[in-house]
Amino acid sequence: MKRIGIERINYVFETATNDKKMTARDTALFHLFNPNGIGAQVRAFGWDAYDAGGYTMGLYAGEWDREKLEELAKMKKPRWWNVRYHVNSLKEEATFWGECALEGKHIVKQEGGE
Repeated sequence: MKRIGIERINYVFETATNDKKMTARDTALFHLFNPNGIGAQVRAFGWDAYDAGGYTMGLYAGEWDREKLEELAKMKKPRWWNVRYHVNSLKEEATFWGECALEGKHIVKQEGGE
């Protein structure tokens, strides 16, 4: 079923749990604004890394790729390659900052004696 109008917007921004069967533009929007998108995850992991171990750069986790996805989302028909490239880059960032958060929590636990 093809979604149109408000139904499509609600699906991409709120309801969807993955980016399957979406256009390139909707995929970019999904990963930027949906809580299940990688943009939300990389931001959360960056903040966790900052809180856990003082990784200041965690506050800016994935910022460049998010900006590029925003530019692509403004286009009527962005190229799939570009969207996938920045989504994959955000996934790598999420993995990196997730590991930093775990490492920071481990270090804080050892130093704090908890």
